[in-house]
Amino acid sequence: MECLIPTEGRQVPISFNVFLPESINSHHYYSVGAEILIGGKVWFRTTKVTLVLTHGNPSEVHLVLSRAS
Repeated sequence: MECLIPTEGRQVPISFNVFLPESINSHHYYSVGAEILIGGKVWFRTTKVTLVLTHGNPSEVHLVLSRAS
């Protein structure tokens, strides 16, 4: 699932919420990542997998993005 969050000129950190369907399978693994696009090109992105929701992983996370090459 992809979720676009306009920054509307805000600077980091940028809070976000992702609303999920109720069909979360507790046997599956879920992860989140992020990219910041400027002019349609990726300038920043997460570089590590951040697991969420199941198998003891959190429902709230802080993502760190690095400059894309």
